Amino acid sequence: LLLKMLEDLPKFKLSEYLDILLDDNAKDIFSDAEMINTAEEFLQNSLNLSETSRKLYLHRNTLTYRLDKIEKETGLNIRSFSDAVSFRVLTILHRLLKK
Repeated sequence: LLLKMLEDLPKFKLSEYLDILLDDNAKDIFSDAEMINTAEEFLQNSLNLSETSRKLYLHRNTLTYRLDKIEKETGLNIRSFSDAVSFRVLTILHRLLKK
């Protein structure tokens, strides 16, 4: 439902929201396919580090490093539910603008 609501908004409005919510450093994270893939897998595994590292064939410390990098660049600690939801919305906005 959220995706459908965001798809109905004009692109200029989506861009405006993204500019308000992200600085230039954070935009680099959303352009990095490896970081996005890591974050998406983490979210799909219900914020479970062990399961995510197993599915991505990553050492747990590597996964922690990537999540820390996402937090540093975006200001969102996706290990917490509320920040994970915000990150998901930002990811959707970024993808819609790339279409």
